[in-house]
Amino acid sequence: MCDGTIAVYDLQSPDAKSHVISSRECPNKHLGPVWQLRWIQQDLSYTEEKAEALFSLGEDGRMRRWSSLKGVFDCEDVMKLKRINRKKKKDGKNETGKATESVLSMLIPGLCFDFHPTDSSIFLIGTREGVIHKFSCSNRQQFLETYKKHFALVNSISWCPLNPDLFLSCSADWTIQLWKHDCLKPVLGFTTTCGDVRDIKWSPKAATVFGSVNKDCVVVGDAEGQVTVFLLNNLSNGQPGKTGAGSTNASCPGNA
Repeated sequence: MCDGTIAVYDLQSPDAKSHVISSRECPNKHLGPVWQLRWIQQDLSYTEEKAEALFSLGEDGRMRRWSSLKGVFDCEDVMKLKRINRKKKKDGKNETGKATESVLSMLIPGLCFDFHPTDSSIFLIGTREGVIHKFSCSNRQQFLETYKKHFALVNSISWCPLNPDLFLSCSADWTIQLWKHDCLKPVLGFTTTCGDVRDIKWSPKAATVFGSVNKDCVVVGDAEGQVTVFLLNNLSNGQPGKTGAGSTNASCPGNA
């Protein structure tokens, strides 16, 4: 929610407003709006089994993993998005010929994330500055890669479920970018005239098909080279206050 709260609801409950657990009283909750939630299956370090965890990303520049113990909702920081400031001497270089870097305490707002489809320790984060960073859960101190093409906030990132080398990003700069994760420049770029691209998803069955959303317009490209535009009219926003204004939702895949 916009106040930094995360709530988990039971869809089988007759009371739609009754949450199972909430972070509203948690001292470690996000300090601003929570922009994305995802349930992720991750390998346990001491067994070959997987465990389900809830991850969140917020305007405060923190990505957090949540756990519940005896009805108490708490979290730990997975990553802090620190802004990198490059300082140069008068000649533009330091003694080694490279620009020096100093990490500022200010954090970059994170807007979206996605985990690698086959390696749940690797994930991407899109920021309000238009930059995409790749991280590893085993190395929280620095970025593995930084992808720069968008010049406005990154609204959504989607890793291809059928080809783990590829991912898509969409932005308020009216573009969609197709990336290969080991290349810092996009493979393909798509530009729309419908305004900023709000969301994007790969088809779960075809590695060449994806869909995107521009405000109330859904654009779908398929394997036959056709692009179909669906205009959505008379959408109901639902009853205000059910999940909180400006909230984002994530269904639990293990118990949908």
